[in-house]
Amino acid sequence: MSAERQRTSKKTTNKRKRSSINRFVQLDRNDVASHRPGKSKVLQIWNFVMRNLENILLPHPVKTALLLCSIVLIGSVLHDLDVMPKSYFSGSKNVFNQWGVKWGWGWTLSLLTPYMVLAGLLTCDKQWYLVLKDCLRLAVGTFFWFAWIQLFLAIEHVTGTCNASGFPTKKSCIRAGFQWDGFDISGHTFILIHSLLTILEELQLMRQIYSNDRKIEMSCQHISWLDTVQPMLKQLLYIFTFLLVFLCYLWMWMLLCTAVYFHTFSHKILAAPIAIGTWLFNYRFWYQKPFSPGPVRSLNLKS
Repeated sequence: MSAERQRTSKKTTNKRKRSSINRFVQLDRNDVASHRPGKSKVLQIWNFVMRNLENILLPHPVKTALLLCSIVLIGSVLHDLDVMPKSYFSGSKNVFNQWGVKWGWGWTLSLLTPYMVLAGLLTCDKQWYLVLKDCLRLAVGTFFWFAWIQLFLAIEHVTGTCNASGFPTKKSCIRAGFQWDGFDISGHTFILIHSLLTILEELQLMRQIYSNDRKIEMSCQHISWLDTVQPMLKQLLYIFTFLLVFLCYLWMWMLLCTAVYFHTFSHKILAAPIAIGTWLFNYRFWYQKPFSPGPVRSLNLKS
């Protein structure tokens, strides 16, 4: 009886393995048939990973917001306790800080804009203006980024003084080689959280595909030239999804480095809720209203 149970269990295990392998082989076979084998294989592997790890690679924005708050809070405590060892990332001149975080919103826009255009082309449903309307969400995000950063700079200027006499402004103080001491709300903390939550909100389109194990269906079938480039558009959409997921985890790492190495506790603790509050206002309140750029739309899916 025991031997029979073992044989049955072994058959069930083998069946599950074959099912998993078949599922991998069949991923988007039709979409990649017309492309070169090397590229197709890479995209098949990426899609397989995403379908099995989408909860980790594409977490829900609300859960991510809580995680980011924890990173800022715990990292700020560690910074004030001065227990973190020095590393390459502890210096403000490191390449990721100089060319990454300082241009953070620019990098976010450079990847998110083509992604949203591609997603819009695949789901425009004969209404081209919807593509532009979706991109308006990025314009709103850019407005809030600029407005908050300018406010942070103004607060630092009003509350600060130069550590040498004769320099009434921050610009003249720093140009002379001195230091300006003011209440410097962490712009890096704001930019990183603002970028992360914006990316994850917009990637909820792809999360639907991966979580439901389905394919993108082109809805602009009345446009002949789009029919001819449809497979390429789908592959480009997957590529930009990969790049955005990578960018998310890079920004998360840089937020951790910012929390443990830079700024004071109050500077970061104030910047984090401002970024999260901006996200909540836009995506959870305003975008749900009629007179707004609108919420993130659902992709048309097919089994």
